[in-house]
Amino acid sequence: KILSQGGQLYYSQATGATGLEESGVSASGANRGSHSLSQRLVFAVVGYAQNNNVPLLAQKAWPYYSAYPSPPGHGEKGGFRNIGTTPGWRSPTPALDDNAFTWAGCNIVLWEGVKSETTDSDAGLSTGSLDPDIKQVFARGFRPYSMNPAFADPPLPPDPLYYSLAGATQYLQVALWYCVKKGIPASFYDPAVVVDPVDLARNNTDDFRTNVPDDDKWMYVQALRFLSHAATCMTKWKTLTELGGQPSASESGVNIPSCLIPDFSSPIINLTHDKIVYYHELCMRLVKLYSASQPYDWGAPRPTQSPLFTDYPLIEYDLFTPSSGPIAGSSPVANAQQWKPVTARPVRNIGRSYSFPNTPIPNGPEATEPNPLSIWGKSENFTLAKPFAPAERCRQLVFWAVDWMSYEDCETAPSAPIDASKYLFSAPLAGQSFNDRMNACTWCDHHVYAFRNPEKTITFWDSLVPTLATGEVISNPDPANDKRILNRDGDNWDRGSDNMRKKIFLGRYGADRNFNGILDRGLLKQSIRLRATTVARYNFYDPRLTVVFR
Repeated sequence: KILSQGGQLYYSQATGATGLEESGVSASGANRGSHSLSQRLVFAVVGYAQNNNVPLLAQKAWPYYSAYPSPPGHGEKGGFRNIGTTPGWRSPTPALDDNAFTWAGCNIVLWEGVKSETTDSDAGLSTGSLDPDIKQVFARGFRPYSMNPAFADPPLPPDPLYYSLAGATQYLQVALWYCVKKGIPASFYDPAVVVDPVDLARNNTDDFRTNVPDDDKWMYVQALRFLSHAATCMTKWKTLTELGGQPSASESGVNIPSCLIPDFSSPIINLTHDKIVYYHELCMRLVKLYSASQPYDWGAPRPTQSPLFTDYPLIEYDLFTPSSGPIAGSSPVANAQQWKPVTARPVRNIGRSYSFPNTPIPNGPEATEPNPLSIWGKSENFTLAKPFAPAERCRQLVFWAVDWMSYEDCETAPSAPIDASKYLFSAPLAGQSFNDRMNACTWCDHHVYAFRNPEKTITFWDSLVPTLATGEVISNPDPANDKRILNRDGDNWDRGSDNMRKKIFLGRYGADRNFNGILDRGLLKQSIRLRATTVARYNFYDPRLTVVFR
């Protein structure tokens, strides 16, 4: 009855009574006879399945966190490929390769502000926060100041901007240019009088709350994030006295001249200690208000200093609007399907992912399926926030005793059906075949238990095992000849074509379910029904959301 309703039956692993640590079965040819009584227990969850919250969006692992203040987000990326034509360190007009370069042996990409030549909206794919101006803050400001050109690959000549007053000044000039480019009023980035930095930041935060449209607030947050970081860098080169003291005297401080960036000049300001304090205070106030009030606007990262539960959006899969299409590769998989996610509110400024900054995320409006311009399902199918009765969340965990190892196909029967999402499958990279993508993520195959067939350790990889005689030895001291996967990573149990790899993952050839190293068959025909004796029932509450209190 449970299987006919789409449920699953579970049983105890053979080592359940002698140790739960899987490393005990990773040794070549290791065998542990089962505790027969414990393996006779089968159990299941009784009650209807729930459409639970999706903790991590596949297209972008939001939320992204950054320290505030900070420079534009960048970091190392595997599968690095130079997308520019000239691998220069800096150039008068930053080229595409300013977004991707090798430095200190690391493959660095800029994931905020990538691909300045087009925006998501230009491509008709998104109304996202793909912001080409951020690239200028990085390429002309932070990067030349902070990254030693001697560590470039190949090494470049010394740059007078590297770790110098000139470099810090240019970084600040570019940050000011960004403020003007985003339409931030001078009252935010260059207030006429700073008597009390904290009070001024509080007043401008109130102005931000009431007078700045929600669609524009992410720009204010980003502008003060970069500006505060750049201004603080000046304190390395200018003393408190040179910056006007504390409190800062009027008509004192450091004059920051204008600097020509691509299309217009940066504003001229007078930088004082109190103004730097004001920038930091306003930066922190704006991002906290923005993050708390706009959880579904992803235009700016969330602050590392003050994470909130609302940083994690409410997402569930829309089970009424599947997305379908081929999975590309050397042997394409046709008619693949996956559910579309749906959120409590539409996501604005989705941007691009850290791992694949050169790949737009379709974020268009809902439309009649199929809609290639949207990853989202239909908002009317969102149910996570709807009222419910506690009884709707009640389930039972039921245990039965049944001698299922007496069946003739107890070890040759395929594993239970497995969703394809349980395979640790890489996102597409240039030049990768389908088999490459199946074999790309190997090191964590035996560590991340969520990405696997539950029977993975004991699963047979050899398609001939079901044809072997009963009692045939399937274990072997040589791992290459042991017919079980054990704890080997995916590249070590790749035994042939894409199709064969999929069959191994799905457990189509059976498994050594009592883990004795021998192919076993029972005496009962699989058509015979066995009586299952109820052992215990446990009522439990089954939440749809994962909630952590601190």
